[in-house]
Amino acid sequence: MPASPAPSAAEAAAATRTLLHVGAGQKYLADLPSLFHDGTWREIRLDMATSVKPDIVASMTDMREVPDDFADALLSSHNIEHVYWHEVPKALGEFKRVIKPGGFVCIYCPDIQLIGEKVSEGDLLATIYDSPSGPITPMDFLYGLRPSLASGAHSMAHKCAFAQPMLFDLLKQAGFARFTVRRLYRVRELLAVAIKAPVGQFTAKAVLDRLVETDRRPIQTPPDEVQAE
Repeated sequence: MPASPAPSAAEAAAATRTLLHVGAGQKYLADLPSLFHDGTWREIRLDMATSVKPDIVASMTDMREVPDDFADALLSSHNIEHVYWHEVPKALGEFKRVIKPGGFVCIYCPDIQLIGEKVSEGDLLATIYDSPSGPITPMDFLYGLRPSLASGAHSMAHKCAFAQPMLFDLLKQAGFARFTVRRLYRVRELLAVAIKAPVGQFTAKAVLDRLVETDRRPIQTPPDEVQAE
């Protein structure tokens, strides 16, 4: 699916809040949940690949090009599983550093626990669901999207995995003030929202609820959450 166009100069100028889109790839603001489509958000795209023409070329574990307290929000969709386990705390530390006090981080990643049944059955190539990139299988969850890897995009390999309690604990260890993690059953993903102290107008649960409500995919299922009080 072709990427949506970047916002116009006039739209960018009218925006009052900054969204740092980490690992943006071919996606732009228009491709994201419509929580970010109210006209107040200016997207800054960050990626390691110069081919996707990011605003900032950097790794999520080293965003030295991004100042402290830079963004009102940060979105990382299916990036965190592409770093080694020992690098995850560094990435989360960078996420926390670059958002403003009271700002929030949104993280989507595969839920490794939700594909455990398929793995235990031994059918690693069974289709779990269909995505714009094609059928998604347990093999893709475990090791990375096969078509991307076959095309030579080895940076898309999965180097670690997450379950709901693990991600919750990682956000706590990173020092976020409030955080919540929800399992999106139909797409076998985790969605986490974390807020940097001091907590202001946003609550983690309210942001997460809005992300789910404004996601164009059929992910509406009863929530199973772990939330910090």
